[in-house]
Amino acid sequence: MSKKINSKHALIRDSLRAKKSTRTTFKLSPASVTALAHISKTEKVTLKEIFNLLRSLILTDDDGNFATDRVQELKDSDLNHLTQRKTYVVSQEFLDDLNEFCSEQGVSRDLVIDRAINFYVVVWHSEEQRQRKLREKALPLLEELELKIKNTLKEVEEILGPNDEVLYYLHEELKLSEEITGELGTQLAEGNPLGNLKFVIEDE
Repeated sequence: MSKKINSKHALIRDSLRAKKSTRTTFKLSPASVTALAHISKTEKVTLKEIFNLLRSLILTDDDGNFATDRVQELKDSDLNHLTQRKTYVVSQEFLDDLNEFCSEQGVSRDLVIDRAINFYVVVWHSEEQRQRKLREKALPLLEELELKIKNTLKEVEEILGPNDEVLYYLHEELKLSEEITGELGTQLAEGNPLGNLKFVIEDE
């Protein structure tokens, strides 16, 4: 019975640690600081959420565990490129686990986080490029849909006349389609981040 109670208390404690926020300061490379801000803005996620993802990268037991595989490399690395001191809001769980990992492995936590950010940026950039290629394939289909809506609008107008209420909704559908294809086309042509589409769909 006591084991079940202790187990339940452990679950509650871990849940509270994950939700509780705290502040901590890292000394990172300027590139890592910029990358964190860029990903946060592009993906519309908080820095705290990004650090929780980094925690998974550092502590995972899967084959993708970059930190354990690189412990000796981290120990042999210098810290000269870590020149920018920055304070972030992180979860207590992330901070406790990071401190424990670095203490056990005898590595700099600043260096571990900096390497984790670099690793994550590579993964994130690869996924963004994959998504960009998929959107490039989808764009012609969206343009085709826009043309179909225009043709349908003309046909309906010929049947119902120019003042029927149905035409209003078709015009709105066409307007949204034009906004999507226009923004997506501009985004892909200019190489803008995929999270920066400017049109807004409002829920009724």
